[in-house]
Amino acid sequence: MVDSYKRPVPVPIGQDNLNFKNDPEIMQQLDQNGKPTNPPRPYVESLVYSTKVLKFNRFGFKQERNLLLTTNRLANIKKKEFQRTIKINTIRALSRSTIENDFDFVVHVKDEYDYRFICEDREKLFVQIRAVFFTKLNKNLPIFDVNDGLNKWTTSKKDSKANVERTPPDNYRNYNEDIYEPIPDQPSRTSSVASTSSSQSEAEDLSQYKDSKAVYSKETTGAVSLADFEIIKVIGRGSFGKVFLVQKKGDTSKVYAMKSLRKDVILDYDQVESTKLEKDILLQADHPFLVGMHYVFMTDQKIFFVMRFVRGGELFMHLRQA
Repeated sequence: MVDSYKRPVPVPIGQDNLNFKNDPEIMQQLDQNGKPTNPPRPYVESLVYSTKVLKFNRFGFKQERNLLLTTNRLANIKKKEFQRTIKINTIRALSRSTIENDFDFVVHVKDEYDYRFICEDREKLFVQIRAVFFTKLNKNLPIFDVNDGLNKWTTSKKDSKANVERTPPDNYRNYNEDIYEPIPDQPSRTSSVASTSSSQSEAEDLSQYKDSKAVYSKETTGAVSLADFEIIKVIGRGSFGKVFLVQKKGDTSKVYAMKSLRKDVILDYDQVESTKLEKDILLQADHPFLVGMHYVFMTDQKIFFVMRFVRGGELFMHLRQA
């Protein structure tokens, strides 16, 4: 829990609605994960919150489950057995439906498929997850409020296998939920090495594509290959790929937006015609107020659109706020 806004304190037992703390079968499973010693030592994780939920399975059916939040993880429990546990430091965000009398929410998980639940105690649960997340990682957990259904923002097992993450865009994020102020000089408890490697893994090494010449180039002089570019950082993520900020090697005067699309995902989701249409529109756009195409590259696995980089965020965000 929280002593006051922007003041983190250790998280005690919140509200154990299911009385798990008095259930030896449940508590023993926590102890086993803490590698019990002889004589027994205190639990390395503490029970924070428990409640009943309805879980959506992969077919969209609802299943009754018990949800347990500890200081280390969020666990789905069926008949006193842990079905799936999500470590707190692997939670990317929470999304909730803002439709009246709709208690749906999604737990977005790094490099895994998401969990979607219905819980009438959702807001109390959110308070606890948010507090545990901050206590462990020294940063606010992103909360997204969605008014048009959560299904399209839920990463399925199929999506996860294709490295597709479905998270609402930033204009859905409720920044009023960022109630904590990170403690200066207080690193998160996750390894900085792991954080660095994760960041690097998102950016591809384009130098491996020396033989990938442009299938379209706005420039008329000189052959250009994909290896002539270097990635600066990731600036966007979509249902079918990522968008990178890139520049040509040896030329820091100009930056581009490079959209990377996986061919297998495009085929799986029947998006071939949409991708062709997007390419044709970008190729024909030739106006100072419109983003147009500069280069198109293809490899065996991916398609790359290189466009003019324009600051200001997504057009969709501005349309929603207008």
